[in-house]
Amino acid sequence: MAMESDPPKADPPKSKRRWFQFSLRTLMIVVTLFCVVVGSYVGWQAKIVRERHIELSRVVDTRLVGIDGADKEGAVSWIRCALGDKRVGSTKMLVGTDAAELDRLRILFPEAKVEVWTPAGSSVR
Repeated sequence: MAMESDPPKADPPKSKRRWFQFSLRTLMIVVTLFCVVVGSYVGWQAKIVRERHIELSRVVDTRLVGIDGADKEGAVSWIRCALGDKRVGSTKMLVGTDAAELDRLRILFPEAKVEVWTPAGSSVR
């Protein structure tokens, strides 16, 4: 019986290297860095919300005439809303309020119109 020679087997095609392969350790490092960045941003926003609440309660207790949150211009970010922040539309402070205090309120509440209330009903900016 004659042995038939088998045709030579071709080498299997080389698989192409996948460019987006990474180890589990790399994935864990990336996730950890992402969480640190997001956590620090949320912490910063929470600090701003706390400062706004403290300032509003202080101002309401002392010299604030009124807070209006009715108009929708200049909204607060969704993350601050989730942290319990409320939008302040405008504030009217009594005449004689220090200019530094007005500036501090304008910085803490950039969406609000901070005005000085005069007894005649006109507001001075």
